[in-house]
Amino acid sequence: MAADFSNELEIINHYLVSCSLPSHIEPTESIPGSSRAAYTQFPYSFLHHLRRVYAHVRTDSTWIATPVNNSEDPTQDPLVVDLSLEFDSHLLVHSDCEGYYLPIEFPEPLFVGDELTGGGMVGSSFGLMSELVQRNLSMTLRHIFLRV
Repeated sequence: MAADFSNELEIINHYLVSCSLPSHIEPTESIPGSSRAAYTQFPYSFLHHLRRVYAHVRTDSTWIATPVNNSEDPTQDPLVVDLSLEFDSHLLVHSDCEGYYLPIEFPEPLFVGDELTGGGMVGSSFGLMSELVQRNLSMTLRHIFLRV
């Protein structure tokens, strides 16, 4: 593991313990086995479309997803912007390309400090999964991503 990640994980673990949460031990070896995932990656832009769909379904469970026009930017959707400022969603407030998701349960993203990349935000992978499952996004996502 790179030294800079070790230092950041040490900072994160100190913060976790101060919040009465368990610390995270990063595996040093790969886990044997093959992936059961049907897809291993998506285009980077799909994250922004996912956030848009999540924000609308979170606000209105009857909302029907439609693809954004080519001239629209899903990151600028007013609802995405507003809900991101509530700082309570593991999906909406996490950095697009930096930061950490940990396999530890905690209800809202943690703000560890500026000494971490990604604005110091740490998300819970369990919290993220719970947000997506609670909103039952599977059918909505199929509808929108098949047309993007």
